[in-house]
Amino acid sequence: LDGQDVVLTWEAPESGTPTGYEVYRDTELLELVEGLTFTDPNVAEGLYSYCVYAAYDGCQSEFVCTDVDVSMCDAVRNLDYVLDDDLLLTLTWDAPEDPTGLVEYQIFMDDEQMGTTTELTYAFNVTVGQHDVAVKAVFESCEKETYVQVCVVGAVENLHYVADSNRADVAWDAMDGVSQYEVYLNGELAATVNETYYEVELEPGLTIVMVEPVSESCYTLKSEIEICYSKPVENLRFVKLDADGMLHFQWDGSSNDSYYEVTCNGADAQTVYSSDAVFAAEVGTNTISVVAHSNFGCNSDPVSLTQNVCAGVDGFDYSFEGALVTITWNGDAESYKVMIDNDWLLPETVETPSYTTTLEGSHFIEVTPDYGDECVAFTARFDFEVINVVPEIRITDVREGKIATAWNSVDRAVSYTLFRDYELIAEGLTATEHDDAEMALNMQHCYMVKAVYEKGISALSNEVCANYFAGISENDGKVSIFPNPTTDKVTIQCEGMTMLEVYSAEGKLVQRIKVEGDAYQLDGLESGVYTLRIMKGESAFIRRVVKM
Repeated sequence: LDGQDVVLTWEAPESGTPTGYEVYRDTELLELVEGLTFTDPNVAEGLYSYCVYAAYDGCQSEFVCTDVDVSMCDAVRNLDYVLDDDLLLTLTWDAPEDPTGLVEYQIFMDDEQMGTTTELTYAFNVTVGQHDVAVKAVFESCEKETYVQVCVVGAVENLHYVADSNRADVAWDAMDGVSQYEVYLNGELAATVNETYYEVELEPGLTIVMVEPVSESCYTLKSEIEICYSKPVENLRFVKLDADGMLHFQWDGSSNDSYYEVTCNGADAQTVYSSDAVFAAEVGTNTISVVAHSNFGCNSDPVSLTQNVCAGVDGFDYSFEGALVTITWNGDAESYKVMIDNDWLLPETVETPSYTTTLEGSHFIEVTPDYGDECVAFTARFDFEVINVVPEIRITDVREGKIATAWNSVDRAVSYTLFRDYELIAEGLTATEHDDAEMALNMQHCYMVKAVYEKGISALSNEVCANYFAGISENDGKVSIFPNPTTDKVTIQCEGMTMLEVYSAEGKLVQRIKVEGDAYQLDGLESGVYTLRIMKGESAFIRRVVKM
């Protein structure tokens, strides 16, 4: 309707070529027209039935009719609509030019009344498809409709993706009548495609992919899918195998990482919040796998690393002599790192399965074999003790036929070894004394002793010396000594005496005196037992003196 004019339009038949079209109002032929439109001007108010049929040479088509209500009421103006993603249709319009007698507005969709209002807007939900929406202005004596067509194209279906590392192939089902689709990434138009798939390069985090069918005349709905990508860890590396047999690993993570799930050798996963992990090592192949879990709730592809571990050394043993200790073990490595008492500042490398150093007391050694690039090896620990407690030896007697020695007992010693003049004269001694009857005559002899322990032997003891002299018997009558014992001086008489030597009970030379004459008075001695060697030409006489 254009005022009081009724404007009719129609479409040509699908087949055939009419010679014209006859237009009727209430069975009255109005005109024969050749085009596809007809205007009936200045029609009086009322309800009319307009019909059109196609005329051919010798025949005509069926009538096609429509009812037209012609009234003097004004229709609403500027009818428009807004449709949101929830398919809420909001209609807006301007009031009729002459609203006198206006009662209300009635809202229709596809000839079904949706509601009434006195406002200039109305909202209701629509469905996917094409709809005829009308706003009827209802007056006291008449009413008039204004139409608008609403077309809604639905969202694509079966939107899905397949991810491979940082790439995802997004696909969906084709839609009838749709030839193009718009793809949005995080709200930004990324591409318009003719296919039903699109490859997305992912950044760490959450990517929102929306696909919308393209239509020039219809409102279209978007389908949305979220793709979460967690970047795999980088630079996964082996750090060390510590002395406790624990493997240490580290890696480089991302700022989007929330935590890491780490497994080693198929064991239950550990959850760690730092970029490192520790696992008990096993001899052979040790495989660690790290999965990063992002703050967005997804996890990365696993990253794995294999580290070979070799067995540690075994068969430890040791021996010592004095403070010099040698530790040995079984092994076939190219070299060994050796550390005493966990002194990381002074590790040493040896090429043979043994190590010698100077120590006393209780200690431990840690040995790590080096197999080069083949593997890392367990560190083996061995505790040992160096007992370098040296006995103190003394001369207890020097008399005809022997020199007697004794020494103090040493705790944990299993036996003792005795030396004369640095030569071994007795070993395996379990007593703490010994009489030497095989020494050379008429010379000084020095004695030392070592304590023998289960794993070693002590250093040499202090040195004690004594003289053993063979000569004339004390009762040969050629030597006189008096008084004996003495409290002060003692007189020695021997015809032709030339030299006098005085020895302590330990065999140490106390005095050597050149004598001229047949008598000598000896004084200045401290209390004790002394041995006198009295020389006369090539002869020598041995006597004992006791000083009280």
